[in-house]
Amino acid sequence: MSTGLVLNDRYRLLERLAVGGMGEVWRAVDVRSGREVAVKLLRLELGSDMRARGRFESEARFAMELRHPGIARAFDFGEHGGRTFLVMELVAGEPLDEVLARGGGLPLEAVLDLVVQAGRALTVAHDAGIVHRDVKPANLMVSPDGILKITDFGIARRLAAASQTQTGMVMGTAHYISPEQAQGKELSPKADLYSLGVVAYECLTGAPPFDGSTPVEVALKHVRDAPAELPARVPAAARELIMEMLAKDPLDRPRDAGAVAARALAIRAALVGAPFGARPGAQPGGRSGAQSGARPAARPGTVVSPGRDPIVTQSAPSSGFDADRAADSLTDGTVQRRTAVTYASVAAVLVVVCVIVIGSLWKGLAFAGSAEDERDPPA
Repeated sequence: MSTGLVLNDRYRLLERLAVGGMGEVWRAVDVRSGREVAVKLLRLELGSDMRARGRFESEARFAMELRHPGIARAFDFGEHGGRTFLVMELVAGEPLDEVLARGGGLPLEAVLDLVVQAGRALTVAHDAGIVHRDVKPANLMVSPDGILKITDFGIARRLAAASQTQTGMVMGTAHYISPEQAQGKELSPKADLYSLGVVAYECLTGAPPFDGSTPVEVALKHVRDAPAELPARVPAAARELIMEMLAKDPLDRPRDAGAVAARALAIRAALVGAPFGARPGAQPGGRSGAQSGARPAARPGTVVSPGRDPIVTQSAPSSGFDADRAADSLTDGTVQRRTAVTYASVAAVLVVVCVIVIGSLWKGLAFAGSAEDERDPPA
C-alpha cells in the first residue's frame, strides 16, 4: 500500500501511522464525506488465516454496533486487492501504556477519571451483550484533553459465546487476564471489571499486581495469589473499590460497570470537592495551564476527526486526565518500576490452555500468541 492509493474508490491513504504484526494503520480521507479516518489493513499473508480474519471482522462488527463517546467507532469494513481493511474513527492521543511508560504511575484523580470513563463505556458494551475480554492500557486511548476511548474489540464476544472458543481455551493478555479467563471458564462482564481493576492498580503503583518470568506464571498468580495492598496513602474508599474489582470470585466484584463508575465518581467528588470534569486551574470548557503550554495537541500522526468529539464541550469539560502530571503520582517515591520482563508477554494476545486440579495442582497451562511487534497498532 502506498500514499495516494484509494481503497474501493472511497478511502485515499494519506500517511502510514503504525505497523504491527497484524498489519498497518493509515491516516486516510473519505473522499465522499471529506472526513479523515484511520484505516487498519490486515497483512496480505493473513488474509487466508481464518483466526486473524475472524478477529478483524469481530472488531469491525462490534465497533460499528457500539455507539458511545468512550468507544472508538468503526465506519466501514471491506477488501481491496486481497487486503481486508477496517475504517475507524481517527483518535487523537496515545495508548495509556505509553503514558504509564513515561511516568510509572498517575495521580489518584486521574485514575478515578479513567475508571469513571472506562466504566461508562463498558456499560454500553455489556448492555449490548458484549464482553471485551482484553481491557488493558494498550487498548485505552487517552486524548490530550483527558478523554478516554476503548479500542480493539478484536477478541470480544457475545455473552452467549463468551466462554472458550475451543474446549479449555480462552483469549486474553496475561498481566490483565481475569482468573476465570485463565481457567478457561465461561465469562461474564465481570471479567472486564477485573481487568479494569488491574489497570487502575497499575496506574496507582506503576506496575500490574502480578508479574513473572512467563505468561503462564503470571496467569497462575491471577488465579491463586492475592495482590499486594495498595499504598496506605491511597484513600480507603479507593482501595476498597479497586480490591473488590480484583476479587478472585466474580460474585465478590462490584455489581456491574455502571456501579464501578458511580463509586469512582463519588470517591473523586469527595476527595476533590468538585464536579466531574472540573479541575483546579481549568477554564470553563477549556484546558488547565498544565494542559495548555507548549505541549502539542497530539502525538505525530494522530488527528482529531473534524467535527467530532462530542464530549469535549463546555457542558462536558475535560476529565482532568493529564499525562503531563504522571510524574506527580500519588505514589511518587514508592512507585514500583516495571520489571525486566518484556512487554512481549504484556501486550501479546495469548491463548490459555489449562486444566486445574482443585487445590493447587496445575497439570497444564500453555499460551500461544504474538510477541510485542505482533500487537495490532491502535487506530
